[in-house]
Amino acid sequence: MDFSYSDEQRMLSESLEKLFAGHAGRNEDRAAADKLWQACAETGLIGLTVPEDHGGLSGGSADVMVAAIEIGRHGVNTPFLSTAVAGAGALRLAGTDAQQQSHLGRLAEGGLKVACAFAEPGARYDLADVDTRAIEDGDGYVLSGDKCVVFGGDDADLFVVSARAPDEARHGAEGISLFLVDAELAGITRKGYQMIDGRGGADVTFDNVRLPADALLGTQGQGYVTLEAVNDLAAAAICAEGLGALEKVVELTKEYLETRKQFGKAIGEFQALQHFFADMVVDYEHIKSLVFEAGAIADSADVVERQQAVSAAKVVLAEDGRRICQQAIQMHGGIGVTQEYQLGDFTKRVAVADFAFGDADHHIARYGRHMVAAAAARVAQNG
Repeated sequence: MDFSYSDEQRMLSESLEKLFAGHAGRNEDRAAADKLWQACAETGLIGLTVPEDHGGLSGGSADVMVAAIEIGRHGVNTPFLSTAVAGAGALRLAGTDAQQQSHLGRLAEGGLKVACAFAEPGARYDLADVDTRAIEDGDGYVLSGDKCVVFGGDDADLFVVSARAPDEARHGAEGISLFLVDAELAGITRKGYQMIDGRGGADVTFDNVRLPADALLGTQGQGYVTLEAVNDLAAAAICAEGLGALEKVVELTKEYLETRKQFGKAIGEFQALQHFFADMVVDYEHIKSLVFEAGAIADSADVVERQQAVSAAKVVLAEDGRRICQQAIQMHGGIGVTQEYQLGDFTKRVAVADFAFGDADHHIARYGRHMVAAAAARVAQNG
């Protein structure tokens, strides 16, 4: 597979390398984080996938992958994933002209942070398991329900929320609607927190939140297709973040093997550790090939092809990425598990990429369903 960047992607990667150089990662204070966010807006990063007529760069999922790799490699904690990938994706795919006009320009300028509130307690990554209710009331809606592990939800100005009509069953792809919800509306309670890699998240409760009619995003009861597409965009992007973090893990391990001495020579000269490191590099290249494939087609209209590529990347990142991190920590010895050493920050980044937007079990099952469907179709075709 060709891993080379286009000229534009190479320029994007190099500009982000300069932007993030010296970045303090999870230890950065709020003022510095806000300053970095505005710098990201000025470079066009936040508006990367926003159409040009709304002030963006009209980039695709492959461009998001390039940016996300640099974000993961530098341990950057900004709401890029929630705002520039998932939030912009939802507005771009399902927003009316008026909704896009109202929100996308501000988003690209860094003035609007968006979070997609799709997951619910007990749903286990099933996007169709939705108990949040939206009751039609006059010319608007009343929204009630609980959402959990909302990436960027601690600092969002706008939520994209999945919900159902009150008389519908909790489960099933049909009947799900999406709504744009101003985070300052009465009845919203959010419990913000830091995830293990330092990025912000929240659990959010909507208690009889009154919404205007134009809060509906897309067609009523037909939001599941957009829901799946946005989740795949986010899953591919966080895989790219994980790949960037793993690149740093491999780099730090190589440096440590070359500089740490035992018995009068660098420990990298010992054959057993050379074998361990070679396994790490092979695993990294395996992950890279699948993450690049997923990044290339994460915005494809071919649902089966897109979902298989994203699920394959998620599974291999989870399994091979965990092994890379374990081997790196083992070869670093005691220093590998200390809070002060940066290796831990990048292994935690990989851990979040493992569980976010579906863990390995979820994506193995999804990939398997597509294989079963393809086999059944071949049997039917051949009589």
